[in-house]
Amino acid sequence: MRKTLSISLLVMLVALLAAGCNLDADEGLFRQISKSEPVVDVGRITLLDIDGNDIYALTSYRGLQKYDTITKKWLTNSIRPAISANDSNPIIKANFNSITDKFHFTTTALEGENNNLYSYVSAANPAVELVSSAFQVIQMDPTLNLMLSKSVGGLKVRSIDTQTDKFTITGYLDFPWMIAQNDTLVLISGRTAADPEVYANTLFNTTDSAIAITGIDAPIVAFHFDGTQYIFIASDGKVWKGTSPAGLTTSETISFPVDGITGKPIPTFFADDKLYIQGTSAFYAIHMDGTVDTIEDGFATNLRSTSFKITSFLYDGSDLYGGTAKNGIFNVPDLTGDTVNWL
Repeated sequence: MRKTLSISLLVMLVALLAAGCNLDADEGLFRQISKSEPVVDVGRITLLDIDGNDIYALTSYRGLQKYDTITKKWLTNSIRPAISANDSNPIIKANFNSITDKFHFTTTALEGENNNLYSYVSAANPAVELVSSAFQVIQMDPTLNLMLSKSVGGLKVRSIDTQTDKFTITGYLDFPWMIAQNDTLVLISGRTAADPEVYANTLFNTTDSAIAITGIDAPIVAFHFDGTQYIFIASDGKVWKGTSPAGLTTSETISFPVDGITGKPIPTFFADDKLYIQGTSAFYAIHMDGTVDTIEDGFATNLRSTSFKITSFLYDGSDLYGGTAKNGIFNVPDLTGDTVNWL
């Protein structure tokens, strides 16, 4: 009896020790996974500028923000200088102009009313200035000097700093989106006024000439033009290519995380003659001939596309920065390497 009891106690002790070891191992693995993509409380991050150790971004929870890569901290409060007692509305759109070294942002407005547009200089003596209250601003490009605004009878693309008209768009009903490759090549995608079930996609160039994109009956969420060849990605995942927006063909289909808003542009960056996007379960590189590579090495080795959602990219030709929906900011110092730094 004593021998049986001793054996039973020994078995129980071994089982408890094994369970403890497994628990420690599981917790260790969980901690490693958790630490790989940190969870932060600033919400969706739209990257605006990298200035030394400071990263400026528009965040969905805290407005215009600055992140210090040395201290690993966001500002306690939003970058919100005292504008006026009459405008305590949240900052909803923002842009950084690298030429003037100024930020511009708009605050919320009631339906049908114009937004206040401000400029902000983040210098030793920060200053904010009301620039205009003349427009209903729909969208601001984060890094290009462009904003999409409502106008009598249609839409206008304007420069942010001077509010100068650049392109006039007619025939769109609502939910229009602007995708800009640069200050002189802009795509507008949205539902038509003639038939709200039909989507139209139009390119505008330096001459303010509208270039209709034919054959694509879904919203366009990304595009690139290399001077000869176009590629367009539609919201249904089809990749279209051609030398003219009027003669496009498609043979590839990809999947990517939806944003909850049909036709909203997806984050991309262009490098090595390829357009890169985050897919649903992998990263894709889209060649200018419309072929698609699934990226399985390099930076994708340590960036798990299924575990976080990218909301913006900043690529300076060497370093890639990515803002995410809830996991902060990451940096890839070399696209061909596998190093990923979660900042």
